[in-house]
Amino acid sequence: MLCTTATQIAIDNNVDLFVVLTASGKVARALAKQKPIQTILACCTQPQIVRQVNTSRGVIGYKVPQYIKKHQENLIGMVLKVAKEQGFCLPGNKVMIFTVEGEGTPNETVNFKMIEIDEE
Repeated sequence: MLCTTATQIAIDNNVDLFVVLTASGKVARALAKQKPIQTILACCTQPQIVRQVNTSRGVIGYKVPQYIKKHQENLIGMVLKVAKEQGFCLPGNKVMIFTVEGEGTPNETVNFKMIEIDEE
């Protein structure tokens, strides 16, 4: 349900990229099932999960360093910088960022926010 809603919001707001910060890849795979036009950049600290999400349609796995995982704002900044360098998004594009807390537990929460890419 969340991914269906997020995909519809992305279509309505002309979002160009989904960024998913995940530990298991579950949210990225659920988002890919909606077959969005946008690329999904799934970021994880575990190389096995990165390889697994790469098999899903429209999902590109990206391994992030373990030490930066606790500093979420720095992590998002680093991922957006890499996305710009790789050509996944350009300045002025909108990006929807998904963060998952307590992934795989009964208290799992998924938050998403939409941001616009700066010129820098």
